[in-house]
Amino acid sequence: QAMGTVPILQFASLPEPDKKDYVSPWQFFDFCKEAGIEPIYQLNTLLYAEGEKVYLLADAGKGGLFGKDDLWGGPGVVLAPEKRAAAAKAVTGFVAVTRQRGFKVTHWELGNEEYGGPRIDPQDYADIVVRFVHAVHVANPGAQVWITLCDNAIRDPESEFTRWAKTLLQLLAKTDLRDNKHIGFTLHYGCPWVR
Repeated sequence: QAMGTVPILQFASLPEPDKKDYVSPWQFFDFCKEAGIEPIYQLNTLLYAEGEKVYLLADAGKGGLFGKDDLWGGPGVVLAPEKRAAAAKAVTGFVAVTRQRGFKVTHWELGNEEYGGPRIDPQDYADIVVRFVHAVHVANPGAQVWITLCDNAIRDPESEFTRWAKTLLQLLAKTDLRDNKHIGFTLHYGCPWVR
């Protein structure tokens, strides 16, 4: 991707301790720095890891996020909305450490479409989004934060995802994010075969 004259590369990491072959954020940031690429880092808005324990910050409802019997992240994930404050604090710490290590990361993306609607209550997702936007800006007030709404199912005005995204936007418009010039919105999976 390109933004202005600076190439952009996006990265997301997953809290899966059994996966040993994942690139670490620091390897990714080192690569971007050496290659002259400005990174975009994606923060997971649903799962929060403390050591080997993984918590789900909002209820995915019956069937989990993908219609499976277990919640996304596996059977060891515990629903714990009360961990949202700790997750936001961890985001602030991560952004701060990234800056302390000399990495210029000015674009942060929140979640991916499957981490939110349509199964997550939009009020819960809005709460997480507000917390995470503030968390990024505590450590880097000028950072651009991108909020993922959904995928190109939003082309259908009657889709469940479209209704969810509209509700989320209405809820966010009632928060102090309404006048925040450092936030934007993204979509994922702009595939022509997804209807």
